[in-house]
Amino acid sequence: MGGENAVLTKARKSFIDGEYQWVAEVTKQVIYANPNNREAKLICADALEQLGYIAESVLGEMNI
Repeated sequence: MGGENAVLTKARKSFIDGEYQWVAEVTKQVIYANPNNREAKLICADALEQLGYIAESVLGEMNI
């Protein structure tokens, strides 16, 4: 994909587009390759947080 910076640029755009699962997956790969990449960790955490909100909303609608 062109290196960490290119991946994170695409991840930021995808986050805005609501592609949280993809963002979480791709940023986890960046973190695996470079555990010191703080920006990747923050973006990944934000994506996982949004996925949690979605899961909570779906479960709430199902009255579970």
